[in-house]
Amino acid sequence: MRALTIWLLLGVALASGCASLEPQERYQDTGPATTLPQTSYHVDVEAHDGTLLRATVFQPALKPGVAAPLIIHTHGFGAFRAPRRFSIYGQLVLSGQAAIAAWDAGYWVISYDQRGFGDSEGQVQLMDPDYEVQDFISVLDWADETLPRLRRAPDGDPYVGASGESYGGAVQILASMEDPRLDAIVPIATWYDLQQALAPNDVVQGFWPFALDWLGTLGSGFDFDLINEASYQAALSGEIDSATTLDLSRRSPSEYCRNGRGIQADALFIQGLRDVLFPLNHGLANWACARDAGQDAYLVAIEDGHIMPWPMQAWSGTPLFNTQADIRCGSYESTAIAMVLAFWDEKLKGQPESRPRHCLTFDFGEPMATAGVLLEPGGEVFHVQETPVALAMSGRLELLLQPWDWLSGWFVPAREVPPAINQPVTGGSLRPAFVPLYRAQQGDFLAGVPHLQLATSIENEEEESVVFAGLGVRRPGSPAIEVIHEQFTPLRVPAEQHTDMAGVVYPLAADDTVGLVLQGFTGAYYNRGKGWGDKAFVEGAVTLPLQTDRNGSW
Repeated sequence: MRALTIWLLLGVALASGCASLEPQERYQDTGPATTLPQTSYHVDVEAHDGTLLRATVFQPALKPGVAAPLIIHTHGFGAFRAPRRFSIYGQLVLSGQAAIAAWDAGYWVISYDQRGFGDSEGQVQLMDPDYEVQDFISVLDWADETLPRLRRAPDGDPYVGASGESYGGAVQILASMEDPRLDAIVPIATWYDLQQALAPNDVVQGFWPFALDWLGTLGSGFDFDLINEASYQAALSGEIDSATTLDLSRRSPSEYCRNGRGIQADALFIQGLRDVLFPLNHGLANWACARDAGQDAYLVAIEDGHIMPWPMQAWSGTPLFNTQADIRCGSYESTAIAMVLAFWDEKLKGQPESRPRHCLTFDFGEPMATAGVLLEPGGEVFHVQETPVALAMSGRLELLLQPWDWLSGWFVPAREVPPAINQPVTGGSLRPAFVPLYRAQQGDFLAGVPHLQLATSIENEEEESVVFAGLGVRRPGSPAIEVIHEQFTPLRVPAEQHTDMAGVVYPLAADDTVGLVLQGFTGAYYNRGKGWGDKAFVEGAVTLPLQTDRNGSW
């Protein structure tokens, strides 16, 4: 029902052409001795290049003599601002819900349409530091100069926080690298390295670039001219060149972090484990960038984020983007909205800290390792024997064959699970190959970033292709393989590769078998398989981030 509501609201908004809303009459502040009522109004903010950005200002109820911090809310790619409480963002998207909750809690809030989207002018420049990032700073300039009763530090700078997901999360991070007035940002499911996200290991994703093209073109009212450039069209066709790579680096926090221009705001990063566009690694890298710059940084791992439609990924409850309503890790339980608001209250109002520094959560809600453990390199190394993988078929029929796995599990008698080294490699032709690596013991846990050191080859050495690697778990007494977080890493064939996989936070039960899943097809990428008989061969090693709890505690 929630997903249907999102689509209905989105349809109404698009059908109305995102029509401009006439600004309500702005309440005139007559001085610090007056009471400010809670209200909202719409304004046009002039950006640095004269482009007009439409924004909604949410004015808090303020008693005489009381000042309030500011929250700037930024929307995702192809979307538009929260123009009122009862809107898509105000009711259904975490960044907007948290912004409205902040308004009710006594914060100034500004939600604005990014360049080219909604009611704002201009062309979409895909998070260009000279355009979208400067637009954010222009909105901050306007608020700093215009809004009454802003809570300010002794040096006169306003207390400013920010909220936004994906495209709207990246603009906060990049703006914080430019402007030290930002104090407390909450980037949700956003990127660290945009080129690595869209083309991991220089293999272009299939679904998300086209989805972003569609969202950018329609969401901007065909003001997304950048997508018509030759380099971007080549990327959509599956090839990424050096010009595109260089261009995307300008739009990525990674470029600035590597050059010593770190994040200048305290930050609460929220990243999805099943997010196939910006997996946990991006949140970890942004968290490390903020930490290394001396900021107070927090990390929360949630289940979802950017989720491909079923059947490419399991249904998450909402299309394309989803976040958890509730957060639980160990003894800490909170709604996601309350957790974000508590962060702002601490950083912008000086209230005591009321949440754990790191919360690596999943639906099991067990206590887990800290983000520092996730960043620790290394782990246990496991050998991968040479394994053949059919490039055209393996992985293509999994959706149809999985019910048979589950059904046959009812009729397979329970047997003692041998050590992984004594378990055979299965699949590799019609089904994905499963290379057993480790038999789990009670209390074992995966928490960190797995690493691959693999050599790939192909029978016809003149051919090139791609094979996809994931981590899988096989339960005792069942032939079914669960791919952890539904994440795959593309590997070029032929090549020798050292590469990280998507970060994992995953509990293991006794006698679970953890293994490497290898297949020639996955819905997130273009069909890379060659002829029906073509095979790739994979061998090398996998480093697993195994955490153990042999004594029953972390």
